[in-house]
Amino acid sequence: MTLAAAFCLGQFHFAVADLLLTSDRIDEEGPSDLTLPAMGRVDCLPKEHRTVRGLTQKLCVISDDFVAAFAGDLRKGRIGIRGLHKMAQQGPVTPASLQEFARRGGALLNGVALVGMVVESDTRAFNFEINGERFLCDYVGEVVAAGSGVYLLRLIFDMGRIGPSGFEQLPPGLRALSKVASLCGLLFQDEHATGLPVLEARTGGAYEIACFREGRFVKQEVTFVLWHINVTDGRVDVKEPMLFVKTKYSGHLLLCNVARWTCQPDGSMPIWNLGVYAIPPAFPHAEEEVTETPASIGFASEIVQHTVLVLKDETHVRVFSVVETGGSALNPRMSAAQFEFSHDLGFLQLLQRHVEARMDEPWEDLRQM
Repeated sequence: MTLAAAFCLGQFHFAVADLLLTSDRIDEEGPSDLTLPAMGRVDCLPKEHRTVRGLTQKLCVISDDFVAAFAGDLRKGRIGIRGLHKMAQQGPVTPASLQEFARRGGALLNGVALVGMVVESDTRAFNFEINGERFLCDYVGEVVAAGSGVYLLRLIFDMGRIGPSGFEQLPPGLRALSKVASLCGLLFQDEHATGLPVLEARTGGAYEIACFREGRFVKQEVTFVLWHINVTDGRVDVKEPMLFVKTKYSGHLLLCNVARWTCQPDGSMPIWNLGVYAIPPAFPHAEEEVTETPASIGFASEIVQHTVLVLKDETHVRVFSVVETGGSALNPRMSAAQFEFSHDLGFLQLLQRHVEARMDEPWEDLRQM
């Protein structure tokens, strides 16, 4: 499921885009099916490489007051973002200049949708879409969006609430960001409910989030965690997370710190595969040397979004999500040779109690709520 969108939560302006992007890398076996973050076929990459040719950020902060994202054809998405970047360098971006950009783009933009937002002042901003969708809802007002996830996004917003009531106790900025992380969790839930193997295959499971804070758009560092919980004969077994993805930014580069749990070829003890993937924006930028390592980036974030897949008798029966604020209850410890976790026992017990209390409830498809 792909999604790019821009909207407001109260006084805060947001843009989001998924981190599932197929590479156009070509090798001896033909086009690569590797996706970003590279959690599925990590071992197909040369160990010395930090990125995969052809990967591009879908969400781009083009200037302090201008953010844009694309969904659709990768090559045309790059063309569109580069064109918007060039336009922004030539002067203020206005609704009229965006309309002219769309008119001139013509057939070049067929097969791709561009959405975004321009902030004119602390109290004024406007959304734009080219080949995307625009709709209104009571919860957030006007939304522009593109991709296969638009229907779900609209349904979630029409429900009128994102996140638990406990979020209301948080400071306004952190509360708004927590709600967007909860939105990502709802999207993951539906992605699983529709039968897509993205989470199970660990070839997806993260979003980029940009927020207008302190006078400019800034991409937010967020950690996404994927769990499997096994239920056998009524016993709930919470194990280590299957997957960690942390987004961090160095200049214009997106650095994805990825750790996934896998098994040795001989079926012996499972191991952690670690990797840092440096993903450039779609527009021209100065070359930047990447010196970060998994240990230097870590996995701690102000916002941690947990997605939990529950298996009952080896069959997936439920998906739910939890958002932590103020630092993770999971504390990864890394060195050059190992990667270990210490667990907050109360947090794991919370997950266990949540599963135990809901195992007898029927499966709920969010699209039908």
